[in-house]
Amino acid sequence: MGFGSFPCDHDLSLQMLGMHGTMYANYAIDNADLLLAIGVRFDDRVTGKVETFASRATIVHIDIDSAEIGKNKQPHIAMCADSKPALQGLNSVLEKKGSQFNLDFTSAAVPASSQLRRCG
Repeated sequence: MGFGSFPCDHDLSLQMLGMHGTMYANYAIDNADLLLAIGVRFDDRVTGKVETFASRATIVHIDIDSAEIGKNKQPHIAMCADSKPALQGLNSVLEKKGSQFNLDFTSAAVPASSQLRRCG
């Protein structure tokens, strides 16, 4: 579930996903165009109807256990690897291609924080 990998009290934290998660986390997945899934199982408590989960997203699934990749949700890109070297390799490829990203998630955080105020 990734608890502890990102501070839950950070302004950009969407908290938990799925049936026990927050509405805005589920909306974020529903509206995503890319889902980078690292070490996840895609169980039914997270996905709900698996065929409609992240239906607009290109899914990249990185997992050290090959049995988990595609078990519940078929990814578009699968990497059977330890997450650290896999992400280092991905960063290396992006740097070689000259990909520079200036990611600004603050516009997405505003609707999420307004949902938090309404629901919390």
